[in-house]
Amino acid sequence: MKFLGRRLSVCWLGLALLATLEMEACRYGGASYESINGYMTGPWNFTVTNAKGGLPFVIEANLTQDHHGNISATGSVTANGPAGNVSDVFIFSTPASLSTVDGIAVDYLGFTCTGTDSGDRSIAGSVNSSNQVTLNQNVGGTEVATITGTLDNSATPPFTGTLTISGVCGGTETRTVTGQYPVHGQLRWNKCCR
Repeated sequence: MKFLGRRLSVCWLGLALLATLEMEACRYGGASYESINGYMTGPWNFTVTNAKGGLPFVIEANLTQDHHGNISATGSVTANGPAGNVSDVFIFSTPASLSTVDGIAVDYLGFTCTGTDSGDRSIAGSVNSSNQVTLNQNVGGTEVATITGTLDNSATPPFTGTLTISGVCGGTETRTVTGQYPVHGQLRWNKCCR
């Protein structure tokens, strides 16, 4: 009987230790499922209206989000244009606005100001329990475009924030970004314009 009692106390001690480790893992491994209110899974259009040189552009991404708030999308470009779940579209207009569009240019391999381009356009980031979002888009392996802002899924637009770009292409300006779910039937740049 003494042996059985010792065995039970060791089992209880083991369970208590596992419970403690699980709580610590949740604390340091990301937000818990219950604390993440915002969701970004699905197609998004992030419109940058005051980009460098007055050239507006749209980052179109089909995002995935896990229950810890981690967000990602894989994307790349080839010589023929976008491939994957992320694409960039540059909008030409006079004056530089979205009201009158004269033409568009779809991102392609080599379309960077440094001339070096790995083709990677993937996005990784997160949304926290306060609905603050950070997304980092790889821009060809030489630069990173960082979008930060606030998500409110019931607002129009549901995302507002800023974009900064590291490296020589980015400059020092902070650009304004709005993020929206595409309207049904809206022109899908990466499908129509390759």
